[in-house]
Amino acid sequence: LGVLRSMTFFKEVVDVIGLHYPEMLASITVVRSPTFVERTWPVFRKVVPPKSRDKVAFFGLDYEAALRAHAGIERTMLPKFMGGDAPDEDVGEVRAVPQGLERP
Repeated sequence: LGVLRSMTFFKEVVDVIGLHYPEMLASITVVRSPTFVERTWPVFRKVVPPKSRDKVAFFGLDYEAALRAHAGIERTMLPKFMGGDAPDEDVGEVRAVPQGLERP
């Protein structure tokens, strides 16, 4: 249920940004996302405005090549807690993944 609330909130954010500020949204890329999100995103993707749809991507544990292709970001640019080399302090506010949905 928490995942559905998170996806609903995420869709609302993407809708607002996509409709009112499409030029501000370069991409939203989620790495190490739960398998559930990876599998349900294709369904939710259909209700995201077309201008924003291709700017959003969810990748599981094997994300390095997809991250580079989608967002032009190397894994090493990510903070350490996400498997990269950048200091965790360089990241803005981060929220924990709901318990039971986290990846190892």
